[in-house]
Amino acid sequence: MQKLYGGKGVRKGKSESVSQWEINYKEARDDRRRELLEFLGNRCERCGFDDERALQIDHIMGGGRRKKENTGTQAYYKEILNDPDVKIKYQLLCANCNWIKRFERGETR
Repeated sequence: MQKLYGGKGVRKGKSESVSQWEINYKEARDDRRRELLEFLGNRCERCGFDDERALQIDHIMGGGRRKKENTGTQAYYKEILNDPDVKIKYQLLCANCNWIKRFERGETR
């Protein structure tokens, strides 16, 4: 499977390279995300799209974005994976279907 994060690079316009800690953190986050995508079926629930780069974890009843912002990405993924009702509360949607759902439910800002 392709890495979502290449490992080396530049951040915030500085020539400073990314630290090994940041590389490890991002790789662990990406691994946990892939685990979650696999657990949820690796495809959009609405249209069947299966490119992991555009799949998003959708909180079926809404409020997932705020929850993720409050807990952080890795903790959010871990919490979802440990939730016994994960398949009832969460689904995978591609970016397009997720925005369409948000628009239909009036969740857009």
